Amino acid sequence: MAALFDGEKYLVERFQNVVFTRADKERMTRAVSANWTGTGFGSSQAHTVDLLGDGSIVNFDALPGVTAELASIFRAPRTGKPTRRTNEGSDASANARPDGILNGDVFADARFTKSAFYEAVKQRRPLVHISSHFSFRPGDDSRSFLLLGDGTALTLNELKKQARLFDGVELLTLSACNTAVQQANADGREIDGFAELAQRLGAGSVMATLWPVADNSTPWLMREFYQTRQSGAGLTKANGLRQAQLALLEGKAQTQPLPEAQKGVSLLKLIIVPNGQRGSADTSRSEVIRVDEKDAPLFRRDEQKPFAHPYYWAPFILIGNWK
Repeated sequence: MAALFDGEKYLVERFQNVVFTRADKERMTRAVSANWTGTGFGSSQAHTVDLLGDGSIVNFDALPGVTAELASIFRAPRTGKPTRRTNEGSDASANARPDGILNGDVFADARFTKSAFYEAVKQRRPLVHISSHFSFRPGDDSRSFLLLGDGTALTLNELKKQARLFDGVELLTLSACNTAVQQANADGREIDGFAELAQRLGAGSVMATLWPVADNSTPWLMREFYQTRQSGAGLTKANGLRQAQLALLEGKAQTQPLPEAQKGVSLLKLIIVPNGQRGSADTSRSEVIRVDEKDAPLFRRDEQKPFAHPYYWAPFILIGNWK
């Protein structure tokens, strides 16, 4: 929706938007914390998963951007070491990172295990942020799974059994690929099903993605979102997401200088394929996407706005409580 274009502007330049589901109506309008603390989880390394042990191998590329993403968001050290509780009730770390935005803990790579995930979420912090790959199989929750940092899988079927897992979570951010996607041949229930699952497990809102997101731009969108939300200006999550998307679109986001190899060339590898021959969809957080030739109009790239293409900022949607 954010990428709809009227000939002059994208919809995101005019409006903020949010997706509503049939989940708990009371949580839709519930008040939220002025300042967040949170827990971050991430997988930055390449992994191969044989989910059911039947030889159905799923290969995942490394995601070096995950490390930068988590470090830019959380002030806690990237060790999984528990934070202490201050007298004011906020989380603080004895070895906090000064360059982060939120107080909290990060469980990355080998520390991002299933048991560590369940235990950390029980702390009921307002924010849970997950940066990893997500493999989606329409209509099959036993084969749709989140890649954990230790190379194992957490399926949607397993998550369904964790009643009230996200109680107290005001935002569950799934900075992975296709976490809100509906793929070919699905009957339309997958998008609502995933969002409703997270909300039925207690999450007030979910930020998810509609297609494979770029590893080199996602960290900066996320940083802009949290920085805007924590600015003290009283902005809603929906407005914070819009401002982050505009920051990429307008070239105002804080980003690292581009590597020399990327200057003057596309940051995204687009493979144009003949009409009707797209083949299997990419299902990883990556920098490669296949596009049907009829859907591939030229886009004039601006060196000063390297992430202005909607591919980089439009897949992120907010589901549920917009406050």
